[in-house]
Amino acid sequence: MSRCKVLCTSVKMYNPAPVDVTRGNGNGGTETYSIWPRQFAFGVQYDMSVPEDKRFCRATPSGTIEITVDNPAVEFVPGRYYYVDFSEVPAP
Repeated sequence: MSRCKVLCTSVKMYNPAPVDVTRGNGNGGTETYSIWPRQFAFGVQYDMSVPEDKRFCRATPSGTIEITVDNPAVEFVPGRYYYVDFSEVPAP
């Protein structure tokens, strides 16, 4: 596993509030979900006076991540830091 420390730099709102969408449920039917599509951007930014940031900077000196999320319960706040963990998915 590899862990990165990233700063949420922005959020792009596709709608001002959640919306209902109907999608296939995989069983031949449909289900209606409430979604709130937003795009979050993260960047690697470090404060070299913080010991943890010095360690992360040696391993991950630069990078960006953009994700689009439609789950209303998921929230990232610009200006706050988050850990991102990467681990390999086992082969089937």
